[in-house]
Amino acid sequence: MSPSRVVDPNGQNPEELSSHPVTKFTNCRLVRNGKLVQGDLWINRSTGRVVDAQKSFYIDRTLPDRVIDLKGKILAPGFIDAQFNGAFTFDLSCPPADGDMSLFRKGLQAMNHGLIRTGVTSYLATMTSQNSHVYHKVGN
Repeated sequence: MSPSRVVDPNGQNPEELSSHPVTKFTNCRLVRNGKLVQGDLWINRSTGRVVDAQKSFYIDRTLPDRVIDLKGKILAPGFIDAQFNGAFTFDLSCPPADGDMSLFRKGLQAMNHGLIRTGVTSYLATMTSQNSHVYHKVGN
């Protein structure tokens, strides 16, 4: 009795499929035509580009080598600001004069919410030149 050949549900022989530096984000919500929809997204890590999963699997005969389950989280593109001092009247270099850091944290949170609306999803906080006590106060 010969061993049976393993075939996936689409009739593909796994030995005939190759693996590339592709990450599949699964179980995520994606923005499509202005709406959030459930889906998967494949990204080629060599090029940083989104891959057409259907073409990759059926025509190029490739599979992702990494799968990340986002457990229903939203996956969306965003801008990264690599030198950021503040926005929306909030300055990262200016703690409140009265020393109430809860106001600073509220201002930071409001700024973060405002940035998301503009497409900025990450930033590297930078401070303008200040006295050393400001760095310690704001950095905590």
